[in-house]
Amino acid sequence: MRVTLLMAGLLAGVCAGSQAQTLKTVPQAGLWEQEVQVLLNGQDVMGALRLGQSAVMARLSPAQRAQLQAMLPPQEGPVGKVRQCVTAPQAAVMADPRAALARALKTQPRCSAQIVSVTGDQVTFKGRCDDPASFTGDYSGTYTLLDATRWTYAMQGRGVVSPTLAEQVPGGAALIGPVEMKASGQGRWLAQECGAVQPAP
Repeated sequence: MRVTLLMAGLLAGVCAGSQAQTLKTVPQAGLWEQEVQVLLNGQDVMGALRLGQSAVMARLSPAQRAQLQAMLPPQEGPVGKVRQCVTAPQAAVMADPRAALARALKTQPRCSAQIVSVTGDQVTFKGRCDDPASFTGDYSGTYTLLDATRWTYAMQGRGVVSPTLAEQVPGGAALIGPVEMKASGQGRWLAQECGAVQPAP
């Protein structure tokens, strides 16, 4: 669902620093695994999407299933988790406030973000998205780099999800109208070598 991708993409860069300071710690380069949960009006939308996808797959013939799987992005990790390859320059960007914020907002042109404060390795942030095809509303939260190999974040917000987007989620009728959004996530460094996982451009 686009709203979950939008939030995850924005957080990946916004949470990296402030326009006035850098974080004390630079994340390790290498293979990372991240897990994100997004609740809209208390509903686990990412879990619902995974269940819905499984139900669709079960109804397809082997040939149809293979064709659909070829169209989907690779999971590259356990169910509900995504693995990413972070290069040394990308790790440096994650601790550079201006570069991280600019990179995040370049991929999310309908969202704005503002760093409220940076204390040690914790960032407090707020922002707004105005995307009638996805999510429109305000959000705020915190990101904490626990050490060079672990991070967590928590975010909350209020807004509206487009009806078209809600239809893509099982039980999406409950998302029509005002929604309360809560998101949380964590990441952990796995290894120096990324194996088959390629770095993002």
